[in-house]
Amino acid sequence: STWNRTNTQGAPVAEGKFVASIAMTVNGVALPVASSTVLVTSMPIRPEVTLSKYVSKRKRKIAWTATSSLAPTTYKYRKYSLKTRKWSKWKTTANFGNSIELRRLVYKHKYQIQVQATNALGKSSVVTYAFTHKK
Repeated sequence: STWNRTNTQGAPVAEGKFVASIAMTVNGVALPVASSTVLVTSMPIRPEVTLSKYVSKRKRKIAWTATSSLAPTTYKYRKYSLKTRKWSKWKTTANFGNSIELRRLVYKHKYQIQVQATNALGKSSVVTYAFTHKK
């Protein structure tokens, strides 16, 4: 069955980590109590680009807001070159990081990146960020 994120009184349960216990008696015999840790969280929020820093003629650092979800969140991204008119394959950031360093860029060319957050409940909407690679 699916839980509607409310307690026994019908009030919403806030996000957090909880221990849920179930005690049962069958035909007058008490069964061992079963406990499980439950993580109450939400869908990841759409990341917003907060940093676009020129590193060198071939590199740029891009960072975005980290989601506030309690569940581990991964980020995937891809790059689009207006010159080649092709998107790269989706890649996942290392160690749940919320920044990347783009390499092999061409100075003064225009690019776009797309970023999406994912956790156990689903995916955020995709954010698109455009930039011209220059100082």
